[in-house]
Amino acid sequence: MIKETRDYANTRALVLGMGRSGTAAAKALARLGADVSVTDSNQTATEASADELTGLGVKNVAWKTNGSMARGYDIVVVSPGVAINSAAVKMAKRSRAEVIGELELAYRLTAHPIIAVTGTNGKSTVVTLLGEIFSAAGIPNIVAGNIGLPMVDAIQGLAPQAVIIAEVSSFQLETVIEFRPKIGILLNITPDHLDRHGTMFAYQDVKTKLFAQQTNEDFAVINLDDELAAEVMDVVPSTVVPYSIYKATDRGVFVDGGRIWAVLPPRYMPVVDGVVADLALQGAHNLENVLAAAAAALLWGIPAARVTEAVQAFKGLAHRVERVTEIDGVVYFDDSKATNPDATRRAIEAFGEPVVLLAGGRNKGMDFSLLIPILKERVKAVVAFGESADEIAAVVAEAGPGRGVELARAATMHEAVAAARDLASPGDVVLLSPGCASFDMYPGYAARGDDFQAEVRQLNIISQPPNGNG
Repeated sequence: MIKETRDYANTRALVLGMGRSGTAAAKALARLGADVSVTDSNQTATEASADELTGLGVKNVAWKTNGSMARGYDIVVVSPGVAINSAAVKMAKRSRAEVIGELELAYRLTAHPIIAVTGTNGKSTVVTLLGEIFSAAGIPNIVAGNIGLPMVDAIQGLAPQAVIIAEVSSFQLETVIEFRPKIGILLNITPDHLDRHGTMFAYQDVKTKLFAQQTNEDFAVINLDDELAAEVMDVVPSTVVPYSIYKATDRGVFVDGGRIWAVLPPRYMPVVDGVVADLALQGAHNLENVLAAAAAALLWGIPAARVTEAVQAFKGLAHRVERVTEIDGVVYFDDSKATNPDATRRAIEAFGEPVVLLAGGRNKGMDFSLLIPILKERVKAVVAFGESADEIAAVVAEAGPGRGVELARAATMHEAVAAARDLASPGDVVLLSPGCASFDMYPGYAARGDDFQAEVRQLNIISQPPNGNG
């Protein structure tokens, strides 16, 4: 279903940044008849899709640090990796181009309803769980956006009744104008990407843009237990549906007496949605994710029984507190997706057992002192690695007096896993939850998690006795 009425045939368009979303936006605009140019500060990125784009008539223009290549266009599509305050974006605005992102472009090109999920942590889990719930209910859907499939690709060839379930990042929200999801979900707002947004107030403001174009016919599902997310409730123009794992409320979705309850419009009638003890997902943060997904599904009209079945069957995503194996009474977990300290804190809180934590990587402007209380309470030892190893070590030293949190350092994942093995005892948990980006050592968090899992499995092989001796 296409709703766009703009005529792109005589439009000059520039796409800044040639990652997945930029490439997808360039293709979409070219197929709509626009005169499209692309540019990227990394020439290798433009070369990767050069043949296909050239076949569509797309031109490659040289990147210039002063941004002058962005002058003279009608529309400029900014990829998430390009900072909104960059010279190129400033030049585009000065030359009166309309500056949008690929998410905004996709919204203008489809009439399909959208459920959009944002937040610092948990986005991928919630959109994936929603996809599972909708599929179990027989509702065609596609999960797209920041999770990997660009929105402009996702909308191609969708069934008329399909629902788009979109993971939306703060970088994408910087460039929305008309974007209006039928249901917007705000999971949490905790310190992250401050190297880009500067302050928590600015970060909160960007997240709030998810709801900016909604009306009272739309819904805002918001975490009542997260302080900065809850503050947004007073300014959104849509119907607010809060959720909480700690507070029973007169409307929304909440936990009470070990059960998940929903009190939802239009008549705000209560519905029992499931038993907390039956969930496969571990930790309070995942219970929050379940409530958010359940709220959206129930608002869509999916029966509570179907929601419950899908939620209870869902086992989570790779590299998100993912159980790897047990070796000599120690259980190893991969939470490589934790790229900020709050995500690490949440992961540690999921365990009652003593934790040996592997942490480090590239800091994104975060303050690791957030981890001090949880280190004192639940962490037995820390293995620090990567660019931020010294910062991690300093936090451990601050947490350690009177608590005895041990510290080891590692230059590689092989060394980190070996150190964790030596520090752990039967009954402990070894948890890779870095609290940092991976780009100092890996191309992404998945590669980091895969390396961790490979090293752990190698430990398992070493720990097995030879055949005939066991």
